[in-house]
Amino acid sequence: VSSFDDKLYALDAADGSQKWVFKTGGAIVATPLVNDGTVYIGSFDRYLYAVNAGDGSRLWRFMGDNGFWAKPVVYDNIIYAGNLDGKVYALQASSGEKVAEFDLGSPASAAPVVVDGSIIFASQKGVIYSIDAASGKLKQLADIEKEVYGPLFVKEGIVYIHTQDLTLRRLNVRTGAMLPPISLGIKQ
Repeated sequence: VSSFDDKLYALDAADGSQKWVFKTGGAIVATPLVNDGTVYIGSFDRYLYAVNAGDGSRLWRFMGDNGFWAKPVVYDNIIYAGNLDGKVYALQASSGEKVAEFDLGSPASAAPVVVDGSIIFASQKGVIYSIDAASGKLKQLADIEKEVYGPLFVKEGIVYIHTQDLTLRRLNVRTGAMLPPISLGIKQ
C-alpha cells in the first residue's frame, strides 16, 4: 500500500498485519507494480524504487528529473515509468539501468497500458503516445486536447482515457481511430 506519509506498506493478506515498511523521501501516490517478487514504486522524491517483496529491502533506485506520479508497467523485463518531468524512462527490471528515455513534452501522470507489444502513455496535455517495445520508437497516436491524470485502461485493443471534463475517450490502438466519447454523466 502506498501512502502520502512517504512509506510503502506490505500487509499480510490473511490477517492485515504489517509485514514490512519501506521509507522513501517523498509522498507515494501511485499503486505499486508487483512483478516477479519485486515491488516497483515511484515517489515524489524523484526516485523510482525496486523493493524486494519478501522483506522490503531496496534492490535499486533510479532518479528522474521530477517526481513519479503514476504506476509503471513492465513488458519483456523492461519497466516503463512516466515522470512529471515529461519523460518516460525505460529501465532494466533487474538492475534499474536506463535503456531509453522518451520525451512526451508534458508530465506523465496517467498509468500506461500495454497493447500488442506497445506501451501506451498519455501526457497530461492529452497527447496519446505509443512506444514500440521491439524498435524503441515513440509515435504520437492522438491528441485529445483534454487533460489526463487518471490511469489508462485497455480491453480488446481499445484504450480508455478518462479526461478532466468527465468524459471517457476511446482510442482503437490498432487502427488509430478515435471512437465516440462516453459522457460519464456526473454532475459537478
